[in-house]
Amino acid sequence: MRFCILTLVLIGILSALVGCSGEPVFEAPSTSQFRHTQEIVESAALSNDGQLSVVSEQGKVCVWDNKISKILFSCISGDDAKHIELLGFSDDKTKFYISNRMSVHLFSVVNGQLLGSWSTGKNIARDIAISANGQLIVVGYRSGEADVINSLTKQNTLFQVHRLDINSVALSADG
Repeated sequence: MRFCILTLVLIGILSALVGCSGEPVFEAPSTSQFRHTQEIVESAALSNDGQLSVVSEQGKVCVWDNKISKILFSCISGDDAKHIELLGFSDDKTKFYISNRMSVHLFSVVNGQLLGSWSTGKNIARDIAISANGQLIVVGYRSGEADVINSLTKQNTLFQVHRLDINSVALSADG
């Protein structure tokens, strides 16, 4: 009986491995490559078209134009740029956010100007999504709550959505 069970388990594992091994692997060289920093990168994000990068290193966040390999404006530094783990761009590439999981800061891609800051209060952010035009930001928390922030009105609405962690959030194309 024990032998039959072990045999069935082994057959199941082998068939799972065989089922995954027949897929082709596609490889291609990178379209461009350059070093954003000499420091250790804490986190980074690309715009949807790959033109822009936002790169966080210890105590500094820089926005790069990858087509010309140049920083767009002075890097953000100070306490607000420390321990940045979540960051991203709006689809229209006009705004970007950075977060240390305890606060969220929204900036203009044009000049790096701070457009708004929001504290997460007692919550710890797990994931952040931004609308295509950067007007709405959704923050999912460990507490199961989600915050919807309107960057134009500077108002936020907290929703008790789940009783467990929210690991990922997203917005539809129309916000």
